[in-house]
Amino acid sequence: MVCTQVLRWGVALQLVLLSTLSCVAQSDFYRFSLGVGTGVTTSHADVYGSNVSSASKMDVSYYLGQFINVSVNYQQGKVIGGDVYKNIHHRQFVNDFSSIDLNLKLQLGAILQNDESVFLNIMQGLYVGTGIGGIQNRHKNPVRYQLSTGMKFPGYNRSKEMFVPFMAGINFHVPDKLNVTRVLISLNFQGNVVSGEGLDSYDTSGSDYRQGIPDIYTFLNFGISYHFGRPGWLSKR
Repeated sequence: MVCTQVLRWGVALQLVLLSTLSCVAQSDFYRFSLGVGTGVTTSHADVYGSNVSSASKMDVSYYLGQFINVSVNYQQGKVIGGDVYKNIHHRQFVNDFSSIDLNLKLQLGAILQNDESVFLNIMQGLYVGTGIGGIQNRHKNPVRYQLSTGMKFPGYNRSKEMFVPFMAGINFHVPDKLNVTRVLISLNFQGNVVSGEGLDSYDTSGSDYRQGIPDIYTFLNFGISYHFGRPGWLSKR
């Protein structure tokens, strides 16, 4: 039920982003960009006690307008959680994951146009986004037996699942000599709502260990992208 509601929110946000294309003003921009980034991951799953790890990313984007883009985003890294000695149920996992998602991002500059204020020009880089993706979970020696009782925890060492990403952050535009964005520096927060039970390797559906929410992992990252290709221009309609 919760995952269905999340999917509905994601679709609704995508429709809102697309609807802005018919009423915003744009200037010159390059159609494509290639970017890389790195940052920290945090887990919020059925293993109490979230832990911080790291991941990296690479993305390719196509710009519908100067401030609106569709991206394919690939990520690889670790999501970890719990502690075999400190966790209340003595559980622990290390997930060497890889994921890919298709997303749509809208920057505030698609709505707010102001060339006279330095502050407002910076604020034009604020953005939100969402999409759909898939994750491959690969767990390294998850704790399968409770130390105090010997009880076995059911689950999967490997799995593939769908997820819905929700993104927010800010882009800093670095123009070239033609005053067209050539380099983009970004600070991005991405929350990923996973559809199944594979993120933490524990299948706790219907058990006392379930926290009552979908498995979620976040990715706070710093990125840089290079813009290239045929220039585009979109006027106000």
